[in-house]
Amino acid sequence: ILKADDDVGAAYVYLYRDGTWIYSEKLTAGDPAPGAYFGQSVALQGDLMAIGARNADPNAAGAVYLFQRSGNEWVEIAKVIPPDGAADDQFGFAVAMQGNVMAVGARRADLTDPAGKDAGAAYVFALDQDSISLAAKLTAGDALAGDQFGQAVAMAGDVIAVGANRAAIGANTKQGAVYLFRRMGNSWLETDKITASEGKKNDEFGY
Repeated sequence: ILKADDDVGAAYVYLYRDGTWIYSEKLTAGDPAPGAYFGQSVALQGDLMAIGARNADPNAAGAVYLFQRSGNEWVEIAKVIPPDGAADDQFGFAVAMQGNVMAVGARRADLTDPAGKDAGAAYVFALDQDSISLAAKLTAGDALAGDQFGQAVAMAGDVIAVGANRAAIGANTKQGAVYLFRRMGNSWLETDKITASEGKKNDEFGY
């Protein structure tokens, strides 16, 4: 029997009725595991809910669970995992949905040289009624080890913003940055890198 202090995680659903938030349901993963941190992140899009579990199996790489509303209940319909996930990638640390697109941050994903350990990545999935497919894996054009690209994700229209809270800006380590990607046809292209004009060391802009 799993206990709450095993860091399994849960998500709680509340309904807004007559000016009051009323508890409705407690959601858990269909395959709960100690240390999964189910509920690390949550996103809603109509009758679809995405819940991140940053250390879920397989390989403790993390996962995102999709729930669909059926009447007054939420039913788990899919578990999304990174195709190249490794332990401690923390896939699902952040999640966002817009239309039929879901973006998932994996802030500790390791990239091949020269970026290296914990450079981070974000995965973009196309959500269709009967399928979930990987559309793109986003990484920073100037990725470096420890950037934690994927710490935060947000979407608006055809734009995805990805926070890299530990990106170094010049000599300022961990100053942080936000990268913007725009959908062009079937591709997502990096269009801008935003930094704070008065940014300083350890600000972690993009957290």
